[in-house]
Amino acid sequence: MKNLLVWLTQDANSAKHTSGWAHPIAACLTHYVISCFSIWLFHDAFLIPLFLKENDEIPPLGSLSLCPMEAKSSASGKSFWVACGSFIYAILLLIIRLTSNSPGIHRFAVLYELTWLCNAALLFGATFGLLTCRPRIATGFAIAVSIDQILWYVDVIGYTYNVLSKKKKMFPVGVCQYLIWPQTQWSAKITCTHHFWTIPLLVYGAGGIDWGSYIMNIVMVLVFVVLSRWLTPFGLKPISSAPNRMLREIADYNTPAKSRGAGTSEAPKQPAPIVSLGCLPPLGGSSSRQTKKNAKRPRFEKYLNVNLSHELWQDIKVPILRRHGDNQTMPVYILRLNLWWSFFNLLCFLLLKGIEIIIVTAWGSS
Repeated sequence: MKNLLVWLTQDANSAKHTSGWAHPIAACLTHYVISCFSIWLFHDAFLIPLFLKENDEIPPLGSLSLCPMEAKSSASGKSFWVACGSFIYAILLLIIRLTSNSPGIHRFAVLYELTWLCNAALLFGATFGLLTCRPRIATGFAIAVSIDQILWYVDVIGYTYNVLSKKKKMFPVGVCQYLIWPQTQWSAKITCTHHFWTIPLLVYGAGGIDWGSYIMNIVMVLVFVVLSRWLTPFGLKPISSAPNRMLREIADYNTPAKSRGAGTSEAPKQPAPIVSLGCLPPLGGSSSRQTKKNAKRPRFEKYLNVNLSHELWQDIKVPILRRHGDNQTMPVYILRLNLWWSFFNLLCFLLLKGIEIIIVTAWGSS
């Protein structure tokens, strides 16, 4: 058992992550088994007694039975179709991204990146939560990914405005920036749409959100961050061990424009097409840029940092977040990350709840 735990524990410098499918598959399955069981246990043991309503279709404690068949033709039948549609989409997304990436580390990375919260929201939150009459598991995932996915709306609206007004700064935040990179494949672009509809779809299928959804989200984020730190490496193949050609391409991409002869007709070289299954940009984003602050940090041929379990994304410029997140020990970093994540998700929860109240009020009065 001890040897198995040691083998499962991530180590970015170990060849176990890139020498075959064994560790990527084992890490992905272990992550989902532990996280799903923990979330299921917390929901049934704590949330059900705390938030039980008279008309709730609640399964027996610990039951894995599906919602009653007659429910599929009732008002709650929408949950069944939302769950089935989300699961089918998630499987298609996985297949497309496995087949569109070149063999090797970028395919191994797909399985590690499958444990991002936004992917789990479709695979586990929608499917298990809605099919077993546990809607707060579904809406808990919706709140857990809210800070990231609401920023997608900000980026798309800002991008549209900036294009129409011919401004240089395309994306005001940058979470969508990788969509316009030349090396981003078509499959990454067409399979990113779930960032726009996951929250409204899960909330619709669950019939709304409440404080139980927010409490559930706190547990989900903590479990996923801790498991990602344990099982998923910071990145695959430290840059010092990457092939010389890849090193030159990465170095050229990460060199500031003014150092590459900005203003000339010569276009900079771009790294080979890479697809990311994560909620944040893949290799080539600002997390891989060489700056004074991160020049000594290990860089990788494939940057992962799933669920921000190793460091804050470098596009995060808020001084107080950087002070609380940079150069911290692992326990301190994870604790502070979860506290800040919970705070920002609280703001998103209040925003979503306000929108829900407005929609319900307007719908009821029409």
